[in-house]
Amino acid sequence: MKNSNHDIKKTKPGITIVDQLLEMDERTLAELLIRCKKTKFLKPPKGKTEEERTENYKKIEEEFNQEVDKILQTYKKHGLVKELMEWATGWIYDDIYDYVQDEYGLLKRAAGFYKIKPRKTETFLDLERVIFEHWMQYLIEKLRKELEKHPDKFDEIAKSLDEHLTSEEKEQLLKVLKDKGLVSKEISNLQGRALLETILTAGSGTGVLLGLGSAGFGVYIALTKTIHLIFTQLLGITLPFAVYTTATKTLSLLLGPLGWIIFSILMVIPFIQHARKKKTALLATVFVPTIYLAYIEKQLQKGEGA
Repeated sequence: MKNSNHDIKKTKPGITIVDQLLEMDERTLAELLIRCKKTKFLKPPKGKTEEERTENYKKIEEEFNQEVDKILQTYKKHGLVKELMEWATGWIYDDIYDYVQDEYGLLKRAAGFYKIKPRKTETFLDLERVIFEHWMQYLIEKLRKELEKHPDKFDEIAKSLDEHLTSEEKEQLLKVLKDKGLVSKEISNLQGRALLETILTAGSGTGVLLGLGSAGFGVYIALTKTIHLIFTQLLGITLPFAVYTTATKTLSLLLGPLGWIIFSILMVIPFIQHARKKKTALLATVFVPTIYLAYIEKQLQKGEGA
């Protein structure tokens, strides 16, 4: 047990992480808890054909959902939030709001993974956004390197982007790419291969994907969907079309088996042996990005920040 007597005003709290977790549904919290506390990472589904790999992925997904159900039989929402904050901070409190005093510390630790130095004027939400954008830049760069090993997949992936990204999402991506100087201002439409190549180019430039919030929260959703669409094609599996048709599915993609497999291949986390370093990496690449993405989705559902 830890005494709640130290200063939390190293940055302006604003909306707290505990507040954001309490806004999330219980199933999402259970999925996040599994992702953070499980040390064993899922492996890509095996199979010689797309049908076999897809079928094996369904089995992985079924096992994952069974584990989530077990968690939900044990904990209600406050219990899930308490377990998550206990894991994230390393402390045990009776009241979940006592964890607020440690939120700056865990955000600073996650920021350190990307060599970010928090500013005193930032709210917790500001710092989450910066961490989220660095995570996205980091992930797309890793994905670009992985895609270089499979140039034969480019056309399939380009077709998938055309089919699954909505017109609005493509427009949001195009606006950001124009603002970042990666696409000519005169171009009114960017499709298929050109869109894919430009996004991957954006991921390779230092800081190119930072400051995206000015384009609206929708661009974060569009980029997250793009990452999963690319990776689904690289894995050679088929997911139902409905998976990509609503923004509310995006968080499930990040937390579910596919997101776990993505991290097992693209991230360094599975190979980190030191427990403290592994937790820091998980805070920076799973815990904080998930919380911020959940916040984004909530705002879009309210019709804000679109």
